[in-house]
Amino acid sequence: MASRLSDRQEVVQGVRARRGLAFSAPPAVAALLVGFFVTWATSFLSLAVVVGVVAALACWALAWRLAPAVALALTGAAEAGPGDQPRAHNLLEGLCMAMGLVKPRLFVLEDPRPNVMTVGVDPRRACLVLTTGLLSGLNRLELEGVFAHELSHVRSGDVIPATAAVTGLGPIAALVPATARWLERARGREREGMADLAAVSVTRYPPGLAEGLAKLEAGAGSQPLLPGVRGRLTGHLWLAWPGRELAARVEILEDL
Repeated sequence: MASRLSDRQEVVQGVRARRGLAFSAPPAVAALLVGFFVTWATSFLSLAVVVGVVAALACWALAWRLAPAVALALTGAAEAGPGDQPRAHNLLEGLCMAMGLVKPRLFVLEDPRPNVMTVGVDPRRACLVLTTGLLSGLNRLELEGVFAHELSHVRSGDVIPATAAVTGLGPIAALVPATARWLERARGREREGMADLAAVSVTRYPPGLAEGLAKLEAGAGSQPLLPGVRGRLTGHLWLAWPGRELAARVEILEDL
């Protein structure tokens, strides 16, 4: 049974990885067109094709590999070791052991509003970003529920396309603010409810996540956690964000 579950998990993660590659493609398309037409204007068609393809592949690889680092840099969060946040690391270690995951690196953002996000294009190298408001405002059971929710995204691979979109669709959203809503498609709103259910199947305590989500929604406020372009490019990664309703999910958890 465990082997079948592991195989199914790998298949799902593979599907998410391919989706992530698709979301990281726009810069590659731009590089292909620029490389092709610039070379064609001064040289042979065959050389233009080669230059365009090489430029596209290089740009695609960079957009994919740099996405987690760019997302983390945009948040401005600082890495926190076990000595800095022992409670958070202890919770993560226990949950990762139960879920069969490699423990993510932990980053902390100085902000009184409770919030959390996860980034990564490889489940073995994920990063969890917490605000100081999350650490101070949630009790242990609530933190456990919220952490389990985020780790469920890592286990399912949902975090892959959402992270890849930062460098894939992000440049477009930076130039044209109205297109930032495209990033929400990379996040996959329908998967939030599935992550909630996956989380409580691990913690065995739905009220913990329900109360944690209620605190996140109450503390989100009307202004984005990060301003301007930083907010547009990372808003889809945060668990709570202005305009994103969590109340319906809380009600479902309360009925479990």
